[in-house]
Amino acid sequence: HHGSFERPDGARIHYVDTAPGSALPPVVLLHGITLQWWMWSSVIRELRDEARVIAWDMRGFGSSTAGSGLTIEAAAADLAALLDTLDLHDAIVVGHSMGGMELGRFAVDHAKVRRERVAGLVFLDTAARAGAGTLLTGGLVRLSPFTAKLAATGLVGRFRWHDNDLSI
Repeated sequence: HHGSFERPDGARIHYVDTAPGSALPPVVLLHGITLQWWMWSSVIRELRDEARVIAWDMRGFGSSTAGSGLTIEAAAADLAALLDTLDLHDAIVVGHSMGGMELGRFAVDHAKVRRERVAGLVFLDTAARAGAGTLLTGGLVRLSPFTAKLAATGLVGRFRWHDNDLSI
């Protein structure tokens, strides 16, 4: 399912949700700079039967508009809005590269939303600040059944980056 929501500064944020409204555990995927939601297509394909997988286009990328500008702070606020808009609870949020930087800013700027809606954070190829260890560990522990499945398939390390046809 493709969806979008509006932000107060005029940005429209596009996302993909494999199981809207389901009771499956939510996993939210944040791409790195210059990429789009579909960079996660192989991961989505592997996890969608076991998790409600949500991937977005960061503001200004893919089908999302920039609104008043591209900043880490605005993207962090967009993530808080996504979690609220989709009414997610106990989400595992995975940030790759710049997505991890947004995730770190979210953890600091939107601590209340993080406490209410997020079970763990995972930073992939991101320079995280000291102190993120507890959040990172919690995210990896909660995500471990899914990562074990990915490792068992041999999928890790051989993503098809341009495969955006998931029939969602």
